[in-house]
Amino acid sequence: MRSDNRLRILVAITNYGKSQSRYLLEVLAQYESWPCHVDAIIYSTDELNFHSVKISITNKLFDESIEAKLGHQHRSDFVRLKNDYDLFIYSENDILIPYSALTHWMAEQNSLPADKILGFLVYEESILKGEEIFLPSVSNRIPCIKRLYEINKKIFFSIHNNHQCCYVLTRRQLNKLVEERKYYFNPRGRCGYDILESAASDPYTCGVFEKIYPIDNASYLLIHHLPNKYVNFGVNEHSLASFREFISRANAVMKEKADIINSSKWAEGSKFCTFFQLLKCNSQLLCMSFIRDMDIYQFFRRWWRKFPG
Repeated sequence: MRSDNRLRILVAITNYGKSQSRYLLEVLAQYESWPCHVDAIIYSTDELNFHSVKISITNKLFDESIEAKLGHQHRSDFVRLKNDYDLFIYSENDILIPYSALTHWMAEQNSLPADKILGFLVYEESILKGEEIFLPSVSNRIPCIKRLYEINKKIFFSIHNNHQCCYVLTRRQLNKLVEERKYYFNPRGRCGYDILESAASDPYTCGVFEKIYPIDNASYLLIHHLPNKYVNFGVNEHSLASFREFISRANAVMKEKADIINSSKWAEGSKFCTFFQLLKCNSQLLCMSFIRDMDIYQFFRRWWRKFPG
């Protein structure tokens, strides 16, 4: 029986070279501030000094020739220790996860079906635009939102880009991946992601879980890419403000759609009237330029079959 009832978390961090050691120390300081029992394993190509960090740290050294495969080396340790911790976090060395984001993640995750997993939204701060926050995962050149759905009377969405430079798994989720042989040990690119990206993306692309976000409080799940690498080098991405505006509008339209579907006046009404009301709602979503028209088409097919005519 545990003598310490605090949440037990195992963190694995990939660190190649010393060029980003300042970010790594900032990330470790964040974990140190958490009111949890946190152990960290650093998978690094260099010996690093962690004397200033109070949490337990193991530094595993690798030759530089390992390159992008370094990101996959943590998985054998996660499997070996899969029953010793409550949460398992893998991240690159420059991703800062605030404790507030983790607590929102845990609270929301507990209410989701077993095949759904909550994601995080990576953000960067723009030096050129007064530290305005931008979302690298949310490009404004292509539609980013994949699908909208209702779970337990709440609206969630999924996005096309599953890479978020990290992942968080509960003990149950990790064991499920292992049992279904979906926790891959062979380091290679998968599902359109390269070797380094797949180290963080595999749990979301292997077919066991679908990564989703709550539409009403997705901004509570922000994690910081500390180098602000993309936003300050001209990458075309959405600001947090524009994304919040979108999800607010989408949420309103989805609620209107739910009212149409659940309204008693449609129970004895015409299927055609219902269809055109839904067409209006989905046209609004389509005009927001985030959602693929194929998803709208699938929505029509699904709800068309549901109503009597």
